[in-house]
Amino acid sequence: MSSRDVGRESGDRHVSEKVTARRGIIVLLVLAALLPAIVAYGILYRQALSVPYQDDYEAILAFATAYKQLPTLKQKALEIAAEQHNEYKLVFEHSIVAAELEFTHHLNFAFLIALGDLLLLPIGYLSGERIRMLRLVQQAACFNSCPSAFSSSRSPIGRISIGR
Repeated sequence: MSSRDVGRESGDRHVSEKVTARRGIIVLLVLAALLPAIVAYGILYRQALSVPYQDDYEAILAFATAYKQLPTLKQKALEIAAEQHNEYKLVFEHSIVAAELEFTHHLNFAFLIALGDLLLLPIGYLSGERIRMLRLVQQAACFNSCPSAFSSSRSPIGRISIGR
């Protein structure tokens, strides 16, 4: 091996060590950012009471009782899709309750509370994405409706700035 090859190998190793160190730092930063949320959800799960509250009696317990008494999978699927609470069909909630009943054969309201709170994270993310997309659409609509306002040939007084 020539001295060039030896130097290249040690240089590659040095770059590899930098990449590994950078990944390690990124992982630590992500964990540090997520740690408060993990602790908060852990405390929530430990402190949540596993008892029904207010309309849980009709929305969850009445559904669970009817669901457990059904003999076939087809009837259970129809119960999930067609069961009505007040004027609403709670298909998603009933699917979660049915899955918990099938897997554990009982209801744990502390688990349902924690799962419901965890589902707020993707809801928040999707809401933020929706707002971002609406802003882009509004900016595009404004740009397309009055293109002369964005041309550089006009005076600075007549220009409209997009963004913040």
